Amino acid sequence: TVIFINRETDAMLGTKKVLYCANIGDTACVLFSKSGCKKLSCDHRCNDEGEISRIKKSGGIIMNERLNGKLEITRGFGDFAMKSKGLTCEPFINKIVLSESDKFVILCTDGVWDVVNEEDLFYLTLNIEQTDQIARDIIKQAMENGSTDNMSCIVIKL
Repeated sequence: TVIFINRETDAMLGTKKVLYCANIGDTACVLFSKSGCKKLSCDHRCNDEGEISRIKKSGGIIMNERLNGKLEITRGFGDFAMKSKGLTCEPFINKIVLSESDKFVILCTDGVWDVVNEEDLFYLTLNIEQTDQIARDIIKQAMENGSTDNMSCIVIKL
């Protein structure tokens, strides 16, 4: 998951901050504002109907909710043998115009998102302004919720 924030000028909107998010796999990006949160990325998992259709069209199969019975994700880098089974590195791309009420962008691996939802993190971030403290609290919450997967978290203040 990567993000890019740019100032752009539009004839109708004037100059605005625009956030681009691109992702493959199962890491996720969520935008937190004063009123709530919004997921900006797309999980590429083997239970997604669009991904299942794409895999079948490319000659691959989904077995036990895994690509070719092996991978939990349908998009990713590096696994050359799975490319012929439908694995692709083509990202999902999202573009959003940021507003003054937007506070943070949080990027986490599935080790966090599998055990903590966006709404829980929204309440966790309500009274904290320091990004390093938010990241530590998110990892702590995921560990307390029983995550056994690897966990990475980046918090970007807007």
